[in-house]
Amino acid sequence: MLHGIKWSDALAYIESTKAFRFVEKSLNTMGADASAIPSWLGDHVAPAGNWVEKEVLAGISLERNAIMAAISPILEQAKNALKPAGPVEIDSINVNPDKVLADIAAVAVNMKVIAGIVSLVSHGAGHQLEKFAELATGLLGLEELREVQLGPLVRFGIARVAEMQAKATFKQEIPGTTALQTLVAQGLLDRTRARAIVQFNGTPDELEPIMQQSAYRGLNPRQMLRLIETHLFSDAEIADELTFSGMRPVSQHRMLVAAPYLASASQRSALRGTLEQAFVAGLLSEADLQAGFVQGEADTDRNSLSISRARLQS
Repeated sequence: MLHGIKWSDALAYIESTKAFRFVEKSLNTMGADASAIPSWLGDHVAPAGNWVEKEVLAGISLERNAIMAAISPILEQAKNALKPAGPVEIDSINVNPDKVLADIAAVAVNMKVIAGIVSLVSHGAGHQLEKFAELATGLLGLEELREVQLGPLVRFGIARVAEMQAKATFKQEIPGTTALQTLVAQGLLDRTRARAIVQFNGTPDELEPIMQQSAYRGLNPRQMLRLIETHLFSDAEIADELTFSGMRPVSQHRMLVAAPYLASASQRSALRGTLEQAFVAGLLSEADLQAGFVQGEADTDRNSLSISRARLQS
């Protein structure tokens, strides 16, 4: 309540009252120092405020301990009832949800009965106990089962099993849009039917055809390395395949530069072997051998490399 007061408004109002001005003027007439009063009040009121705070906190602690003593055993019993009583398997977690609800209902009934018995002796005490029973059972009721300590045990225990059983009954679980469109790409699902189903996933019409195209696979970039030198495909077709594989443009350019060299690797290796044999046979000088290696490394044409090797062999 004190925290809710608008102190600035309250002080401004008090200082503007006739009573306040009368007291202030009287103090000044008597020679008293009005400015020293707030400091005096602070020195004497602060201990009183500290005492009140201490007593309030003590009362709260006492009530908390009393409530914990009453509720903790009940809460522990509910938690134990939510834990498996044996081995856990799919759709079988060895937890009886009816037992949990029965325990809570038993607590409510027992507290009502106790309240009734107490009312026979003291109506006021019985009435207060009944109010406490309503509060306690509310804390331990179905709403509390979805919170803090009991919540996770329910969500990943009996609630998960109930969810699985409901799914098994109604069979309305739909795979993700990507999974459905992969089935279309594999020829396992009709395209029209897939478009109808993905609507239930909330997939935008703008993205659906793009995602469908993405579900297909293109040629592997490593395969393209071997195919580039065959001249079976144009540069535009090769760039299209590399773009579909997700390769960035600068990397595509580097691959196109490296592809001929890699594609002619076997012919280059054969030429190096022939050059070495010619040097051993005394047909080439060391300078000729070095020049042959350099020329072979610079040549990325398979036919040219094969012709150079054949000339040496002849």
